[in-house]
Amino acid sequence: QPPPASSRSHSSGKGIRDSAQASAGDSTDTSNGLPSPRSVGPTWSWQDGTGQWHPFPAPEVARIQQALDEGKMKTVVTMEGREFFADLEAMQQMDTETGDVFPIREPTLESK
Repeated sequence: QPPPASSRSHSSGKGIRDSAQASAGDSTDTSNGLPSPRSVGPTWSWQDGTGQWHPFPAPEVARIQQALDEGKMKTVVTMEGREFFADLEAMQQMDTETGDVFPIREPTLESK
């Protein structure tokens, strides 16, 4: 069982939740019913095999934030029809089909 969110050594909290990138007018993603992030700014991102960082789609940022809000350190995200197991403690995601593992990072002022 993963440790409670309070044992993580990052600055999770309202600042992260409020800094996800999305359209200002969206309140809910109708495809999954999760609340959409509202403010524009740094967002959760993942690194590909070439070292390039990419932002997670807004519905997946909402899914990550919901997991953290619920004290969960693991969740599943979907991008381009593929499922990834996201470990928010190890800060990596694994392609559930290929087993490839990629780093993920939480929003910071430096992430783009």
